[in-house]
Amino acid sequence: MLFYVKGELREQESLPNEKWLGMVASTWQAIKQLENNGKVLAGGAMIGKRAGCVIVDVDSNEELFDLLTRLPVAGYMDWEIVPLIRLRYLGSADEWGFGLYLASTDKYEDQILPTGGFTGTPEEALDCACELYLDAPDF
Repeated sequence: MLFYVKGELREQESLPNEKWLGMVASTWQAIKQLENNGKVLAGGAMIGKRAGCVIVDVDSNEELFDLLTRLPVAGYMDWEIVPLIRLRYLGSADEWGFGLYLASTDKYEDQILPTGGFTGTPEEALDCACELYLDAPDF
């Protein structure tokens, strides 16, 4: 399961600078190790903010929770977590599978595109996901 994870330092009493810098360095080392293990696909610090973000690939919500709570700065951060659509390359630029994360099952489910097939271009998959989630009627 793919997730966008943003962590932002919450306002609090100040920590000694040396302690804070050590925690930040240890956190980036842990993220680098997770990247080497294939769990973090991309990420970095946000310019002008006390925040960073990563794209993670985990097997469950529990694994994501465990991954985040093990980071040295975890107790000082507010987290924003967003499930991402899954695109699967099937051998050509026009053949991609696409799945949506369903919180009810904690899994991705392959989706049928408006063209009637399970495969298409990345643009078709993104258009479909946006239409499902952004153009949904208000109740």
